[in-house]
Amino acid sequence: MFTFQRVDVQGGWAGTVFGILWRNGHNYLRIDGHCRYFAYQLGRNDRIVTGSLTGAEAIALANETKYSTWPDLNGLVATGGWFDAPTQVLNDGTNELFCRQNCRDSPQEPDVESALLLDSMFDPADVWRDRLLSEGTPVGGDVRFAVAIQNKIIHAGTYLEWPLSTPIKDYATDPTVTPEDENYVEVRATLARGADAAALRLMREQAVATAISGSQTEGWITVDGPGDRFYEVVVSDVLPYEDEDGIVPRHTRE
Repeated sequence: MFTFQRVDVQGGWAGTVFGILWRNGHNYLRIDGHCRYFAYQLGRNDRIVTGSLTGAEAIALANETKYSTWPDLNGLVATGGWFDAPTQVLNDGTNELFCRQNCRDSPQEPDVESALLLDSMFDPADVWRDRLLSEGTPVGGDVRFAVAIQNKIIHAGTYLEWPLSTPIKDYATDPTVTPEDENYVEVRATLARGADAAALRLMREQAVATAISGSQTEGWITVDGPGDRFYEVVVSDVLPYEDEDGIVPRHTRE
């Protein structure tokens, strides 16, 4: 049984309309114990792809990432010098290894040796993730989405139309309102199924296709709403082993 997770846990924007749907990681490769994989990379079409490894591929990935050594290294942590960088995690369902604050590119004493060891595992895992992102099939089924009122221009792409029958304002939160304000509403993710999920995926594809090269477009969609109001929308595919809140357990060994 081969359970494998290589995940980047979001650094900045956690808890915002952007971060709320990246709680499971904004770059990852997950293998579920039956050679079925799920791969995702923020900004790469913003969709999850899936497929199955052959037995030979699973063995090669395990060998290249030193998988058999993970039990002896369980809990290993190396810290770098980039304070708000994502935490990178390797997990086999029981054991976890951590690279914090970009330890691979900016290792700091006394963790330089550990950072180099972790890099030797993360690097081949990243190669496999990128390969499988190209080979996998986009997942179908449900999606989760979050909406925020846009109070400043942060997107240079095309403003799209809202595709659902329920007005977009009914889902929106205002990111400028703090928890101390009586009008504060916590950013929330909404589950969409069936035709609504398909419509949101199509909108996401349109956003990727019309994004202006070099603009800050990763992960969110800008929507033209009623009354000269604009919105930021994030759409995330649902993984089959998420809990009811949309969270993937840190340990998923079956």
